[in-house]
Amino acid sequence: MADYLYMVDLSANEETARNPKFVDRLLVQLSCDDHQKSGLPEADREASACELAVSRYNPETTVIGYRRAKRYDGVLPSSLVHPFIEPCGCNVWRL
Repeated sequence: MADYLYMVDLSANEETARNPKFVDRLLVQLSCDDHQKSGLPEADREASACELAVSRYNPETTVIGYRRAKRYDGVLPSSLVHPFIEPCGCNVWRL
């Protein structure tokens, strides 16, 4: 399961992203065929993880000017609840 896990940080802008209090952190698992393609560059998978994370927010009420995704190779947090399952089959957890 950990092959295509990404930790995504979202914030209003780069300045607010420096303060963890203003960063929303999500864990994204790319599990559909389109997002898992082995031929995709890592940057494309990171961008896909960011897009999936941002899709959890209402664009009319939320400003997200900063997004960053990094491959997550750590142990899965024990506090994970059921993920939101995207239409494509990928999973998104709020941390």
